[in-house]
Amino acid sequence: MMKTNITGLFTLFILLFASCEPVENRDKLGNLLSESELVFDIIQEPAGGNTVIFENKTPGVIPYFAWGGEYSNQPRTEAYIPFAGEYMVTFTAFTAGGPVSISKDFTVNQNDPEYFANPAWDLLTGNGAGKTWVIASDVPTSEFSGVFWGNGSYLGNWFSWSEDWGAKKDDYPGDMDINGEFYFDLEGGLNFQSTEHGKTATGSFNLQVADEDRVLTDAGEIWSISKLDLAGASIPYGISVNEDNKIIYQFDICRLTEDELVLAYQNPSVDYGETWFWRFKRKGFNF
Repeated sequence: MMKTNITGLFTLFILLFASCEPVENRDKLGNLLSESELVFDIIQEPAGGNTVIFENKTPGVIPYFAWGGEYSNQPRTEAYIPFAGEYMVTFTAFTAGGPVSISKDFTVNQNDPEYFANPAWDLLTGNGAGKTWVIASDVPTSEFSGVFWGNGSYLGNWFSWSEDWGAKKDDYPGDMDINGEFYFDLEGGLNFQSTEHGKTATGSFNLQVADEDRVLTDAGEIWSISKLDLAGASIPYGISVNEDNKIIYQFDICRLTEDELVLAYQNPSVDYGETWFWRFKRKGFNF
């Protein structure tokens, strides 16, 4: 019994010694700076501009800047923020005694006009302030027999196979919410929201508006003006019915005006170019 007790005390002594060793080492590394000793600059030229520079002014530390989901360990970091809003950057200084952090707020005055220069941004989002789109259930029967959802051919006319088939005001799939709607704005981010069957999902979006993102027909005519990428949510009935109702998150924009939006998705598993089309309108607009 005595041998057991001695062994146990020896083991305890070793554990206590080991646990204390790192503390002694840390004490030898150096003193921890206080928050008041941390100095860094936030530079915006012009004031409130979309380009923001974070610059460390604290000597003898390893800097780390974090803002809006981004970060940098460079002593002078240039950040580009295209959206207007109130922001915060956190500066962490790694010192011999350990890390210490402080945060500062800064303001971006406006959405970058150059970044959002393509008119598609304003048309889709209501000049950035917000715009709601709904299913164009009142589209005239003179246009593709009033079809607002159906399939057609890739690079062909919208609903070219669907004039006598597809979703219409009084004839649409039972699982489709004809009152579904979705919304875009640029208030501090690329914000997207979709409501279907009384449930609202929030996500984000992006437009690919470069010349190479347009799709042309064989005759060189513009078939789609840009691509719409969604994340976190999709449009009402944004599914590919011949792919086990797979949810679609990327669309071609075939038409975008102040009042109308036509989206398309090509089923890549079908050789003959099966393409699904959705026709929407600005909420409050009537054909």
